Amino acid sequence: PLGGGPLLGPFPSCAPGAMAPLAPGAMRLPRMLPMQELMLPLPPRLALPAAPQLAPPPPLLQAPAPAVLATKKIGAKVRRGPDWCWEEQDGGEGNIGTSESHSNEGWVQVRWHTSGECGVYRVGLEGAYDLYEVADAPVSILAPAPAPAPVATPAAPAA
Repeated sequence: PLGGGPLLGPFPSCAPGAMAPLAPGAMRLPRMLPMQELMLPLPPRLALPAAPQLAPPPPLLQAPAPAVLATKKIGAKVRRGPDWCWEEQDGGEGNIGTSESHSNEGWVQVRWHTSGECGVYRVGLEGAYDLYEVADAPVSILAPAPAPAPVATPAAPAA
């Protein structure tokens, strides 16, 4: 030990009432405080404001399930249905057509608006439904755009 005195633990100044002798020229360290004196009192808990009560969100609007064209219905707007197996005859997924007459039972003829082509599709034949009826098809896709009128070009001047 420093000054040759008795060792009173690793920190002699911490032992209650004990003072270790100091070596000549050594400085005395301040007395260490007990842990209880070092701890600061905590402020009282602040009450948080209650979260505002929000109204429950409105239920999500579900689009009605599409209805299959189950009978030969003339003039109905249609698109591919659940049993579609006709590749790209309709011009591609989402294209609209109009049902027309057909003489065979369980079949209906459709003219596709994008291409003007016609095809015959099942409406309940052996339990198969190739078409969904489209309730509110936008007017812009109900009929193909008219072909632009030919533009007359002036004749080239003769040289």
